[in-house]
Amino acid sequence: MLRLTTDDEDDEYTHTECTKSRMERDNGDESKICVSLKEHCVFQDGGDTLKNIINKEVVTPEIQESLLGAEHLGQAQMKVFVDKRLYEPPASDQHLGLKSPIRKNKAKTFASLYEVVQLSKNKQNTIKVDRHILQRLVTAYRAGRKVDLENVLQHELMPIPTNGSLHSTNKSVLANILTKHVQTPADVPLQEPSCLAIDGQALVMALGKPPDTTTFGDYANKFAETVLKMGEKLMMRVDVVFDRYRDKSIKTGTRRKRKQRHRPVRREIVNDSVPLPTDWSSFMALEENKADLARILSNHLIEHSPEDEPVVVVSGGFAEATTVKSSDPDLDVSSLMADHEEADTRLMLHCIQWTQ
Repeated sequence: MLRLTTDDEDDEYTHTECTKSRMERDNGDESKICVSLKEHCVFQDGGDTLKNIINKEVVTPEIQESLLGAEHLGQAQMKVFVDKRLYEPPASDQHLGLKSPIRKNKAKTFASLYEVVQLSKNKQNTIKVDRHILQRLVTAYRAGRKVDLENVLQHELMPIPTNGSLHSTNKSVLANILTKHVQTPADVPLQEPSCLAIDGQALVMALGKPPDTTTFGDYANKFAETVLKMGEKLMMRVDVVFDRYRDKSIKTGTRRKRKQRHRPVRREIVNDSVPLPTDWSSFMALEENKADLARILSNHLIEHSPEDEPVVVVSGGFAEATTVKSSDPDLDVSSLMADHEEADTRLMLHCIQWTQ
């Protein structure tokens, strides 16, 4: 669009987007966009990985390759279109008519993050192998051999699973065996100031996704409020311990099975304003997400602990495995600096340190 302006000497044509007022308005809009992007930490160094600038969800390598290679894929498809429709002789088997449909690429996008993964074939193969084992047991039983089927079926039928992963155990059964002859009172009376030790990840699973929270900042406030409320009765100190998530761990098989039941999506928690995911179970199925959540909760507990509340000690949730922080800077926590993977065992150190 052109605007006609007249001066004393001659007429000149000026584009409307080159006027001073239009340029000032564009510069102002650009500044507002930059401020909004900075609030969402878009300009932070996040490497070469693609991510959603609002909710910080990170794409998988397959999706990133699909998005970044879209131009080359389109060019290759255009070349095939021209070669097979224009250059191939009509009598050739490779020749296609000009109106022949173009094959869809089915390229992966951000929407592919939420697609449900179907069950793998390993499960079907395992069922077939187990069926053959049962068949041999039944055949031996019918042949007159002494087979106590009721006793046999209470145990694993194979030394290792056919898919290469370890058998998962039922820890609740073990707890019942260990506490069979132990009387545990429902309420333990406290006669003197005590210390409360909390498994941070267990508390996260118990809280779930509170209905009145929308961001991870809201969730951190809710978590801290719950911790302090639990320790308000005759508690001089509250210790919160989180699990560690290592790449090489005996729990890898269990975590892999959890991922099969959900569609885990990586979401980086760069600040308190990052929105909570809609599917909380899928978010918690990924170790990197749980590690980020433990880090933001650990820092929030230390930074927002009121002075008149019990002393808060946090370990396991920080970037370094051996880092331990306390809301009381004078408290010696050097004996708690450990690198345990499980919070269950690390809690023992906290209990021992309190009793000494």
